[in-house]
Amino acid sequence: MDATFVQKLKACRTQKGLSLGAVATQVGMSRSYLCQLEHKDCPRPSAELLHGIACALGVDINYFVDQSLSKPRQSDLDRAFVRDYRMLDASAKRYLQRVVAMLKNERRRNLAEARKKVSDKALTLDDLIAVVHDL
Repeated sequence: MDATFVQKLKACRTQKGLSLGAVATQVGMSRSYLCQLEHKDCPRPSAELLHGIACALGVDINYFVDQSLSKPRQSDLDRAFVRDYRMLDASAKRYLQRVVAMLKNERRRNLAEARKKVSDKALTLDDLIAVVHDL
């Protein structure tokens, strides 16, 4: 197994604060095999297991396969998010949709406030920097 895969696997799992057992259970594999993948020179897991590990860690399988990636690309994280969203039940999807709508409304309010401050010419350079940072 290449060192890059081993490093990515362990780093991603520990960054998410997940134990070997938690990931193994979620994937449906033994904790000892996952431990071997992280610590020993053993063959790369099957595509099915690799996909399960990626799902459990919230990344796209490309993160583990593409050796040039030092961290997951945003597009890979987005695909993993959409994959997870598709597996939610209808109630959880509605809840998440409401959260997204609230975030969009908050952003619109912030933009409207920023436009008003600029149009009122009551905006200092520090205010402008703060407004842009908040967006």
